[in-house]
Amino acid sequence: MELSETTTYDAALAEVYAVETDEAEYLTRFAEGGDRDIEMLECGPDGDGWVVRNRRVITVDLPGFAQKALKPSNTVEHTVRFGPEVDGRREATFALDILGAPVRTDGTIVFEDLGDGRTSHTVTCDVKVKIPLIGGKIANWAKGDIVDQLHREFEFTRRRVAERAG
Repeated sequence: MELSETTTYDAALAEVYAVETDEAEYLTRFAEGGDRDIEMLECGPDGDGWVVRNRRVITVDLPGFAQKALKPSNTVEHTVRFGPEVDGRREATFALDILGAPVRTDGTIVFEDLGDGRTSHTVTCDVKVKIPLIGGKIANWAKGDIVDQLHREFEFTRRRVAERAG
């Protein structure tokens, strides 16, 4: 199941990227979202880009049809690898693995300088649930949860960029 969400910030690409790659901001973002036992495993330079890798426990309200196949609380490992900025654009790949469950989300993040001090932020992802018969149904249900999470993260970044600009 694929999805894509985009938002625009009233901030320069460098300001948005600074929030998105700051270890303290990441930890706060997930804590505010209700995640727990958040560990930053890696946050720093990665070749000519940047890597952020964390592990945390997330809890979701599973629909009845998924409760026999999945647990509501799971440990996830989340890795984001940003490439260098090229012509006002910075791209990243990410993977979100639910440890011990047949669920994985892979995707891309694109920050693009729109000029006039604005930056677009697009997240595209593909959710795979490898459970016979109901995997597609679970992935389709997860779409709404993922979109809600992306919107919360977009709003977090918007707020933090504004607070830093002060």
